[in-house]
Amino acid sequence: MSFDALALSVLLGGWMLCGVVPWLVLSISTRGDAGLIFLPVSMAVAVLAALLVPLLGATDVTGLWLSFLAALAGPALFLAARRYSLGASRLASRARTVDRQHSPESAE
Repeated sequence: MSFDALALSVLLGGWMLCGVVPWLVLSISTRGDAGLIFLPVSMAVAVLAALLVPLLGATDVTGLWLSFLAALAGPALFLAARRYSLGASRLASRARTVDRQHSPESAE
């Protein structure tokens, strides 16, 4: 029983560590703009993505390696989607700012 708990703890810890890597890369590359709130979210996405691999049927050694790959790719895709959505909202807010600066009401 304790060996099963130890093995599960090692798996969860490894998957969470894989979830930290994309967040850390994004945080370093954007000078801390990755958002600290997304660190635990990224770790949770990593665990969920890794758990999806054995649920899809890959339960051998290849499935183990695929689960670690999924634990790395899941948060990377999540954070990329977040950055993409932030870029769209920032562009929209810039467009509104430019429209306000060039509107006829601001000329008065």
